[in-house]
Amino acid sequence: MMFHPEYEPYGKDLLHTGRLVPVYPTTAGISQKQIRKLIRIALESFADSILDPVPRSISTGMGLCELGDALKKCL
Repeated sequence: MMFHPEYEPYGKDLLHTGRLVPVYPTTAGISQKQIRKLIRIALESFADSILDPVPRSISTGMGLCELGDALKKCL
């Protein structure tokens, strides 16, 4: 028996289903879906502005992508 199934129209840009979906602590009046949408908006807007604490020489030498790119892939 399912009480509150999560669903969304099938498409390329799934946010709430079809992948590992983050679960955030909530408070009254704010749903998981609202938090996920806000996090996505924030990352799309500011991911490239976040300073990477790993020096560029180390990340390049280890084959790591830039922090902003990594965060955008989590969307």
